[in-house]
Amino acid sequence: MTALPAGVNLAWRDDDLEQAAAALVGGEVRPAYELLRSTHDPDRRDLRADVLGDVGKELHETISAFADERERDSSAQLLKGSALRSAAWAVRRRAVAKRASDEDRGRLFFLAACAMDALATAGRLAPDDGVPWSQHISAIHVVAREVSNVDDFHRRMAERSPDLYAGTVSWLSAQSGRWHGSTDRLVAFARERTSALPDGHPLLALIPHGRLEGWLDTMLKANIVVRIRDFYRNGYFKRPAVKSEVDTASDRILSGDGAFREHPWAMTAHQTFAAYYAHASDSVRLRSHLELSGPRAALQPWSFFGDPTKEFAEARRAAGLQ
Repeated sequence: MTALPAGVNLAWRDDDLEQAAAALVGGEVRPAYELLRSTHDPDRRDLRADVLGDVGKELHETISAFADERERDSSAQLLKGSALRSAAWAVRRRAVAKRASDEDRGRLFFLAACAMDALATAGRLAPDDGVPWSQHISAIHVVAREVSNVDDFHRRMAERSPDLYAGTVSWLSAQSGRWHGSTDRLVAFARERTSALPDGHPLLALIPHGRLEGWLDTMLKANIVVRIRDFYRNGYFKRPAVKSEVDTASDRILSGDGAFREHPWAMTAHQTFAAYYAHASDSVRLRSHLELSGPRAALQPWSFFGDPTKEFAEARRAAGLQ
């Protein structure tokens, strides 16, 4: 099995995606493009576009040249836009890790603008496809300063495929205090969005994901003493009101697992619960979700705490799974 680059969600089981991603690592764009062309299920298309974009972020110029020869092909434009979206996020993360230069900012905005242009083109070429707008939410999120900037693209996605995981989670993150929203706002969205979902649905992971985003908001506002204390004691995750709400969502996704076990985003969803329970020190629920999470790490939310592969491995050890 070809090793995929860092910064890629690996919480899925899809042989065709594995082969296309491996080919892309080797510089071959066509298998990824052909896979997207042949994928019509919205949830699977959402996952494949997201993963192939992350795998292809370092090859975005090659992918762009390939897509520019197919300017009327929605799948080619989707692949291009997703790779550029991921490349923009990579620049942003590097810029956050150090003092961003004018060159960093210029490159970030250039990549994001190119991504949004390609994704908008993909959306126009395939007007019933919600996946370009799912990816567009993340692309504009990387540069948007206010929640309202993302709202229109969430609406376009929701009109076509309201339950797309990648776009809905990106929209949830856009509600956070780090993007001029608030923890109350993102928690309210998670509650509203999950209330009518069937048991087992992967989007029930919005509840723990919202709480993890809320923790990040709290940590960024706290002074250094509070940050250190809360990080080591995991106090936020153990608050009775917080944990009770996540436990209820956990019961719902576990009780309906049989109906959604083959959903493309099921493993990612269970790893979101696992990340919460790893930091809430609940080894019983942690193990329940890790047993449904596959052997490889998702990117988020493990990346909130450090290296996803290391965080995932440590959680598996804590649950007695390795």
